[in-house]
Amino acid sequence: MKRRLLLTSFILVFAALSICAAQGSSSSALWEASMTPDYSYRAGSSLKNAKYVLGIDFPNFGWAINNDRGELAGYRGFNVGIGYSQKNYFEPYRDRTFNPYWSFGTIGLFVPYVGVGGDYAVPLDERSNLNLGAGIMLVLFVPAPYVSISYTW
Repeated sequence: MKRRLLLTSFILVFAALSICAAQGSSSSALWEASMTPDYSYRAGSSLKNAKYVLGIDFPNFGWAINNDRGELAGYRGFNVGIGYSQKNYFEPYRDRTFNPYWSFGTIGLFVPYVGVGGDYAVPLDERSNLNLGAGIMLVLFVPAPYVSISYTW
């Protein structure tokens, strides 16, 4: 179990560093213009059209929760622990930034958990993101750190 967690953590950190390095190390404006997708219309914006989330996260499959302005405020859905999960962002979800959240739910239908963490949102196109996250949850007062990766669309 520890090896899997360590391997997953290493892969997520390596992916995040690779993405950051690719965005910040272009050698010419022509290269950057031709090889980097233009998401300037979404820079710092909220992913308003997102309806679903799928991934190795809590929830594993879920539906969007929007605030009064239509901005993404969280997700609710099912997890692989045969339970319910809800993730609530402290501020509306934004692209290319760290989005802290608090969460709660159940594992095995009856075992409650609460947690805090954050997702870093990497835009894939105008309607979807890849979230790289980490956090800690308390399951029956026992802390359990975790890393996550999910796809929102």
